[in-house]
Amino acid sequence: MGTVSNLFDPDAWTPVDGFDFDDVTYHRAADHGTVRIA
Repeated sequence: MGTVSNLFDPDAWTPVDGFDFDDVTYHRAADHGTVRIA
């Protein structure tokens, strides 16, 4: 693990604070508020 898919554009997402995940990431879309859990 430790690699990010080439399909993921980090500029389009912002990390969501308040969660302490070890094995998943939680982001909110910068443009429309959709959340992404991966």
